[in-house]
Order: sequence, then C-alpha cells, then structure tokens
Amino acid sequence: MTRHRREGLAWLIPAALVGSATAAALLLATAKPDTGPATPTPPPALPTIPWFGGASRENIDALAFLFASENEHGSLLLWALQALAANTFAKQLGRAHAQVKSIADMLRSGIHKPTRKRLYGLAWGSQYDKNAKIKRWAATSAGQQPGRLAWHFFEFAERLLKNQIALHELRGRRGEVMPPPSDWERMTSFLQYEGFGETVLRQAGEGAETDPAKVLASWGSPRLIASVEGVRFYGG
Repeated sequence: MTRHRREGLAWLIPAALVGSATAAALLLATAKPDTGPATPTPPPALPTIPWFGGASRENIDALAFLFASENEHGSLLLWALQALAANTFAKQLGRAHAQVKSIADMLRSGIHKPTRKRLYGLAWGSQYDKNAKIKRWAATSAGQQPGRLAWHFFEFAERLLKNQIALHELRGRRGEVMPPPSDWERMTSFLQYEGFGETVLRQAGEGAETDPAKVLASWGSPRLIASVEGVRFYGG
C-alpha cells in the first residue's frame, strides 16, 4: 500500500468514528428519561357515613348485640344494612326526642303499647317484651350475656362505625350486593320477610299480626330498597 493511500484511510477513519459518536449522542438526547417505577394508583376513598353518636363504646356494643340477636349467622352485608337502617331511624328519632343522642339510645328505647309512650334507658332485650308490653325497633337480647358473644361482632361494629369498611364490596350469602350509595341513608326499617309469621309468633305470641303485607301497610307502604338473605329493607 502506498503512503498516499494510507494517509487517505487515516483521514476517513476518524470521520467515521465522529459520525457514530454524533448519532449515539442524538439517540441519547431523544431517548425518554427513566423516571423510575410507576406510582401505583391509590385505592378509592371509603365512603364516610355520619354515624349517629360516632364510634362510641355504647354504639359498638349496641350494633354487636343487634347483629347477634337479629341475624347471628348473617353476612357482613346483612349486618351493614341493619346498621345503616338503625342509624337513619336513630337520627330521625333523635330530632323528635332529645333523649336519643345515638344509635345505642334508640335501641335502648321502646314503645309501651298500652300507653303509646316511648320509654328510654331500657336494658338490652327482645324486640317485643310480652310481660312489659314494650316494643323496640329491633332485638338486642344478646346483650344480656355479652361475655358469650364472639369478638367478630364487636370488631365489625367498630370498623363500620369508624368508616373502615368498603361497603360496596360486601356480598350476601346468595350473591346479593349493596344498594347504591344514594339509598344508604334512606333505609329506616327491615322485616324478616322469610318465615315472618313464625318469627312473629315466637316473639310476640298469639294475636300478633303474621301477614307481612299488613305490617307494611301499617308502616305506610314504604319503598323496598334491598333484600338480603330473606330480610327486606325499606325506607323513603
């Protein structure tokens, strides 16, 4: 190879290297910068229910006794609906009766049938006391022996009152789902629709109304909001 030809190659090689370096620099400049791992999307905020009386010890106990007395083996969905209905009714009752300042106060009150007067500060008990002739909104008789209750009743009641339960994720034993949030604070009552007659006779005895349709008529034919495990929930 001649000296002239070698000098020509020496000229071309650096030019090629410079071209490659420039291309690499352009690629680096246009490449998307590494921003690290993607930030996970936060879960949706849990709904905040304004529970009447808050997460007090009395409210926790009252709801635990309600769950265990009315539907001991019910699903968490059923219990949540009962709590929501109790909450709404307690608020309504509290607006008319200054003695009612919480869900517990409502559940410990009842109507004396002979006089139609509302009594307050009652002991925990059945929905209808045959001897005293007092009718309550719901039964809390499990509270007569609280030491026998499993802890999960109290735990669920406390988490519910602290708004730590994703209500929309709850499911019933037959695949039922929670009604829309717009109805959560409209429920005011529930009826053990399946086996209603037997339940009434067991609680109130002979002479009590065993036809659920007539009971609903006496309530003013409220709107059906949800039906879970044989229990129907009504409200405005």
